[in-house]
Amino acid sequence: MNGADAKAGHHNTPEKEDTVTSTTVPEVTFELVDVTPEMAEEMLAANNRNRNFRPGVANKYMRDMSRGLWVFNGEPVQIDWHGNILNGQHRLTAVSKSGTTQKFLVIRNLPPEAQDTMDSGAKRTPGDVLGLRGYRDGRTMASVGRMALQVELSPNVARESRNWSTGEIIERIERDPYMVKVAEEVLPNLPRTTTLLLTKSVLGYAMYRLGRINENAMIEFFTKLGSLANLDSDSPILALNRRLTAHSLSASRTSNYQFEQLVYVIMAWNAWRRGETRHQIKLTY
Repeated sequence: MNGADAKAGHHNTPEKEDTVTSTTVPEVTFELVDVTPEMAEEMLAANNRNRNFRPGVANKYMRDMSRGLWVFNGEPVQIDWHGNILNGQHRLTAVSKSGTTQKFLVIRNLPPEAQDTMDSGAKRTPGDVLGLRGYRDGRTMASVGRMALQVELSPNVARESRNWSTGEIIERIERDPYMVKVAEEVLPNLPRTTTLLLTKSVLGYAMYRLGRINENAMIEFFTKLGSLANLDSDSPILALNRRLTAHSLSASRTSNYQFEQLVYVIMAWNAWRRGETRHQIKLTY
């Protein structure tokens, strides 16, 4: 082999290596799409590679979409190069069930393994969102709004809708300035001993409801509940303090723990406002 042949042979050697390492990968595309219910159903038909479906999440999104609370936030629907949905099955299901058209950024032709790192960041809670909107204590504000939604709907709806959306919670809070006043201005000024007896959600919501009846009486009631100052031995407020203390220490809390707390408060309030005496506050089933 002469020098020229040797050089040519060396030049042609990488051909086999190029054939082995090169793959045909579709180009990743980005598109802003108005997704109709029909389009959502078509995309969901290829939903063969996703986490377990959670109906409560889809129903939460559906309620927001149906009521006009859903906001385009740029979070994409992500699809792999086989057509499988990697991220977005709950939102697409909500589009289908709500019968609405929603705008989404749709990213296609991602590698299937991209799903491994999706949704791995810290979730932004309703309390976080309210804090960003300027509320002093976003977590407490969100918990009071959530409690309001839970109590004010009929029992059957409430049981089905415990996974309230951020939009639903914010809407409930911002249409009621008095709820904001109670949670932001009145509740923080109560004795710490009062706030230790009740969850913030129950305390804030109870103050809101009772304050709408008589704000001065409400403040007196909850202040005495914590301080126990100048209470007779048969005062309904003292009985409530004992009941809540025992309730908070109970090892067998039921799923209705917060609702039981709220009922205890209302029972004691009614007795106190009527000038009645109580040695104990208890529920009868």
